[in-house]
Amino acid sequence: MGVEALMVPLDGTRFLDKDHPYLFTLRRIQHGKQDQFENFGFLNDGFGTEFDDVGPELQEWTEEATQLKHTSSPCRELGDLFDQIVAWQTRINDLINRVGLSRDNVVIEGEDVDQSIFNGRWDARTMPGLANARKTFKHFKVRVTPSGLLRISGSKMFWSNFYIRTSSYCRALTGLPENVAMNSDTLEVMTQIPVDEDGAVNYNPDFSDPDDADAYTELECGGTTSLWGAVDTRLSISVATDLPTRRSLTITDDRQCRDFS
Repeated sequence: MGVEALMVPLDGTRFLDKDHPYLFTLRRIQHGKQDQFENFGFLNDGFGTEFDDVGPELQEWTEEATQLKHTSSPCRELGDLFDQIVAWQTRINDLINRVGLSRDNVVIEGEDVDQSIFNGRWDARTMPGLANARKTFKHFKVRVTPSGLLRISGSKMFWSNFYIRTSSYCRALTGLPENVAMNSDTLEVMTQIPVDEDGAVNYNPDFSDPDDADAYTELECGGTTSLWGAVDTRLSISVATDLPTRRSLTITDDRQCRDFS
């Protein structure tokens, strides 16, 4: 018995594990608010129960718009993953520059409704005298080094209002911590958002002025695991045959024996 040809088509094989679809999720920071999901999470239908009445533009800040789920467009090669990372950071930058982070409080049916749903009130698009380069500035960037390490960069304004939650699968691939955040005051990495003794967030750097040059200063942190080896799930195919051959005489340690070769 022998094997003349072996073909294994892998065109439809996914590059990453389809059972672990989530990699990155953006989270808000709100000074003085309890460290609970309704205060830092996004939902597909808006911010959650506490902010049901925020303006329609702010409702664009949803989980679907800020989360990287690699199964939505299946990764079949490393380039697909890079495309999805670029699309993810582009969506976030678009929301920052086009929608902004907050609006003035509004009155609905005679009641004041708090529109302060981030740590600041960044709204560069409404500043007529602001340079176009700042109106379109990329406050959030993700890149891969030549050695395959993932690097996440954000402006001080970005890190003052957001942090990134990684999935366990993402942490295995990149070596990033569970929470990716930078302290805009100390310029150090924060693996946890600081809270006070009552459990309320205690982090309130003020970067709400689009003319503040310091708000555009970029801070970078990164993973410790190379993507080149981590994200590639390799498939091994082994074929063996058992073919009868002529029996031959061999001499081992001056003794004659019969064997198959």
